[in-house]
Amino acid sequence: MFRSQKRLPGKGATTGSIIGAIIGVIVLLAIIATAVVMIRKHRQSKDDTPPNYKPPPPRKTGGSTEVSYALRRPSVRQLI
Repeated sequence: MFRSQKRLPGKGATTGSIIGAIIGVIVLLAIIATAVVMIRKHRQSKDDTPPNYKPPPPRKTGGSTEVSYALRRPSVRQLI
């Protein structure tokens, strides 16, 4: 009347092997992420020298009215 169904060995992956594979992948990704962060920090600490390029000079304030007027946003009265 009732037949017991036995799982045949070698027919697909078991639940334990699937969970083990998922945990293994997560651990592998964590190791890779840790290595990348450590390498970036090491490179940053080595590169404490000033940059090779020359930054642009700071803008002068209080100079010509043409420059300050061109950089200013129009007010509501000017738009009407």
